[in-house]
Amino acid sequence: MKRILSWLVLMTLLASVFPRPAWADGGEGGDPGQTSSLWGEIFDKNGKMLPTVVDKGVVTEEVDWMPGILGGKAEYHVYVAANGNTVVMPSATTLFFMALNADESGLKDASAYLQNGAGSLVQSAGSLLGGPKEALAAMLQATGAWDEVKDDYVSPEQFADEMISGRKKGWSLGPFGDVGRILWFFSHNSWEDKSLYTTILLYTPDNCSAAPGGCPAEALAAIATPPPPPPSECAPATVRQGRISGTGRVAAPNYPLVVGQDPNKRGADLEFTLTIEPTIYIWYEAVQRSECRYVAAGTGGGCPAGLSHDAGTVSNPYYQVYTWTDCVRHTATFPETANWVKATATLSHDSREWITRGSLGIRYPGAYLHHPEWWWFNPPQAERGISGYTYHWRFLAQRVQVADPGTYNLILDGYTSGTPVSSGRPFHFQLGTFQVAVFTSTLHR
Repeated sequence: MKRILSWLVLMTLLASVFPRPAWADGGEGGDPGQTSSLWGEIFDKNGKMLPTVVDKGVVTEEVDWMPGILGGKAEYHVYVAANGNTVVMPSATTLFFMALNADESGLKDASAYLQNGAGSLVQSAGSLLGGPKEALAAMLQATGAWDEVKDDYVSPEQFADEMISGRKKGWSLGPFGDVGRILWFFSHNSWEDKSLYTTILLYTPDNCSAAPGGCPAEALAAIATPPPPPPSECAPATVRQGRISGTGRVAAPNYPLVVGQDPNKRGADLEFTLTIEPTIYIWYEAVQRSECRYVAAGTGGGCPAGLSHDAGTVSNPYYQVYTWTDCVRHTATFPETANWVKATATLSHDSREWITRGSLGIRYPGAYLHHPEWWWFNPPQAERGISGYTYHWRFLAQRVQVADPGTYNLILDGYTSGTPVSSGRPFHFQLGTFQVAVFTSTLHR
């Protein structure tokens, strides 16, 4: 073990001296003149991300393979290509524990990957406890000290073209030319998200369930495309849109106090949740059936040899071919996400009247509203994801500095994304109330 740790230290030092390589693996292609790889749906030939790729933002999820001292939450930046390919970019901490738990985290199931030298070292460090042999090989590769026969070096000018076209897997020293643009993708997102990104993992739609965070709606839609319209002899297709529900509550403390009377300025933690159940598409396929049946009156025309259970039924007037249509029921399930969500905590009308014109206003002339309404539109720190085709959204507004006493209404508004078989729809929920207390005996005007 000490020898392995020594190798890790040595490789880290070497990586800090030599230019960090870029690695690519997966998406093997064929014709050199065509872009046929998995990466060809993500980057153009110049190493820039295609405009058709959807940025899903930073996604966090609770996982049992992350330690409790880190909150048990993994963090990724997720993109989805037009063909449903899911791109997952884990933070450096998340990547370390993914490598430590490669099976549970879905790291081993990635269809392709793209990685810089720092990412290779982070992954290697996480792999040490689970697979020392593989970790040692990865560390040697990260510094260019050793290559498998199948991993070829390509010049920085050729790296992006080779990787995007899918003609080979390999590595390159950068950052120059097209490979520089790909490496810049890591740096730019790291700066924007205040996180360190070193690795991109790609999962195809048929494999997106193995991706960290599960299948985005776009990936599921790429698999479950709507079937053709049913024939007229069967019932028309029906769409059952999933139920939308929300909750709102004070998470802490149990009895909020106006911050003007609280020396700790604790405020209130408000929790909002949104659930959108999947939309079910039901359609019927017309299947023609045929059967040879007995005709007691002897008026039948006989049955073909292929349908008869007895050769004696051929041209026998006591048998007849009957045909009918069976309508076979099929279902397709589509998840539906939220295009936008607005969470609101607003002081009730009665409380506003009580402060400005009612008994409180009379007792303390000049009393006024300080901050009667709080709202959060598409809060970036909200947790969101799809589990079993159901979309879940949760937002915790921490330490809201409520300055006005009275009753607050919790409200959730938004608009859904729709599905391939249904349009988006608005939602509005009155989620309940909570109270903010004030001690009138110590109220300062």
